[in-house]
Amino acid sequence: MHGKELVEPIPGRRLTVDHKRGLIFAGTGSASFDFYGGNRKGQNLYANCVLALDALTGKRKWHYQTVHHDLWDRDLPTPPLLVSVSHNGKQTDAVAQLTKSGYVFLFDRDTGEPLFPIEEIPVPASDLAGEETWPTQPIPQKPPPFARQVFADSMINRVTPEIEASVREKFKNLRTGRQFIPPSKEGTIIFPGFDGGAEWGGLRLIHNRDPLRECQRNAVDPNDGGCSHK
Repeated sequence: MHGKELVEPIPGRRLTVDHKRGLIFAGTGSASFDFYGGNRKGQNLYANCVLALDALTGKRKWHYQTVHHDLWDRDLPTPPLLVSVSHNGKQTDAVAQLTKSGYVFLFDRDTGEPLFPIEEIPVPASDLAGEETWPTQPIPQKPPPFARQVFADSMINRVTPEIEASVREKFKNLRTGRQFIPPSKEGTIIFPGFDGGAEWGGLRLIHNRDPLRECQRNAVDPNDGGCSHK
C-alpha cells in the first residue's frame, strides 16, 4: 500500500478447476483498508466475490459478491468447492462457498444463479466521518449458518468473578447484537471474529457418507478454533 493506492481484490486462496466445463472458480479478497472504506465508495466489485472464469481466455463467466463494501475483513477464506446436490427434484452441479460470517452460498455452476434464496438485508449505517456503508448485505436463507451469529452477554467468560466483571464492564459500551454492524469509535464486536467463521483449510465432502465438514472459529478475537460440521 502506497499513498492512496488500493490493493486489488485478488483471489486469496487456492483456485478450483472444473475440467469438464473448462472453468476456474476463485474467491477474492477484500479491498483495503480492512475496516475503513471512506476512500473506496460503493460496492467495491470485484472484492469479496465468487468468480467463474473461462480457463482458456480468463474471461469472466459470472460472479457473485458475498459482502458489499466490506468493513469487517470478510475476504473469502476458502476455495470454492464443486458439489452435486439434489435440488428441485434433480441433481445439479453446484459451487459451494463458505464465508467468515458462517454462511454457505450455493450457486449453479454454469449460470451462477443461487440455488436457494439470498435476501439483501438492511444493515446499520456508519457514523464515522467519510464512511458510506452499503445499505444491505446478502444473507442466504438456506442452508442455515454453521457458526454462531451474535456474541451475547451470556457468552462472557466466567472462569473467575474478576475476569467476568472486567469483560462485562467493557462489553456494555460496545456495539453488538447482529452481523454487519460497522466499526465505530465506541468499539464494535465483530463476531465471528476476523478469522471466521470458515477457516482457511476449506471443505471436505464425502459423497453419500458425510455432511460438509469445515474447520471454523467461534471467537471474538484470534483464539484457536475447533472443527465442526454441518
